[in-house]
Formats: sequence, structure tokens, C-alpha cells
Amino acid sequence: MTDNDTTTDLKKLWRDQPEEMPPMTLELIHARGFQSRVRQRNLIEYVACGFVVCIFSAYVILLSDPILKIASALVVLGTLIVACQLHRRASARTAPATDALGFHRAELVRQHDALRSAWFWYLAPFAPGMLLFLGRLALGYPQMPLVYRLITPALTLAYGVVWVWINGRALRRLQAEIDDLDALRQ
Repeated sequence: MTDNDTTTDLKKLWRDQPEEMPPMTLELIHARGFQSRVRQRNLIEYVACGFVVCIFSAYVILLSDPILKIASALVVLGTLIVACQLHRRASARTAPATDALGFHRAELVRQHDALRSAWFWYLAPFAPGMLLFLGRLALGYPQMPLVYRLITPALTLAYGVVWVWINGRALRRLQAEIDDLDALRQ
């Protein structure tokens, strides 16, 4: 083997090596970071749905009151609907390497729209089961101390108030990011 053959082999090896990935753009970093936060949020939501399904499934089995059993089954059904809708409307997507800025804006809008309509697909599926469950506890068990009959509705109401506040804050934040991207593009 001559020096010329070695040089040719090295040149061939150099030419045939895989190309380096181009540096990530700031837009792609933002898009991937946002998608990572969406995945984390959804994972927390799915774990919470699993918790609710386990608890209310146990109620279906363990409680003797048929109305509470039906209410619990409705809560389980509502929870499964919520999990499916969360996946359909607000799941994370993989950011493409091209037009990361356009993708990021589209995903911000998609998440904003999902949050704006969440009362319909996130809260409403729980309403029939929870109203029936809470109504039965409040009206069907007068021997139960009043404080116990009021704790569950009070906690449910508190959850709703906190949910509205958190979602309102998230909607404003998403809209501000969308507005910032629109200003940047012009």
C-alpha cells in the first residue's frame, strides 16, 4: 500500500462519514422545551385520572348504595373520557427540524384552544357523576354529621375555583407567547 493509496482511503473515509447535525436553532429549542412541558403536564393528568379511576372503581365495588355505585361508575366513565380528550386535543407532538417557529406557534395555538374549551371536555364529563354523588351524600344520609356532608362539596368547589384560576393564568401566558411570536415574525 502506497502513501497515495492511504491518502485516497483517508479522503474516502472523510467524505463517507455521516454529516454532523446542524446546530439547533433557538426556535427548535423553544419548541422542544414547550413539548416537554406539555408531556410532563399530561403525564401528571394521566396519573391523576388513574387515581380517580381506582378510587371510584373501588366505590362501585365496595359501596352498598346503588345511587352511589351509579354515580361512581359515571365518574369513572367521565374520567376515561377526559383522558381520551386530553390525548386527542392536547398531547405533545414532535417538533420538526424545519420551520420550528411555525410549528411552535401552531402548537401554542392548539394548546390555547384546548385550554379555552376545557370546561366542555375536561369538566363537563365529571359533572353528572359528581353531582349525583354529592347530591346523594348531602340528601341521602341525614344521619351523617353535616360537616362530613359539606367537606366533599366544599373541596370539589375549591378544586373548580383553583382550576379556573390556573387555566385562566395559563391561557393568558399562552396568548402572550403567541403575541410575542407574531410580533417577532413581523
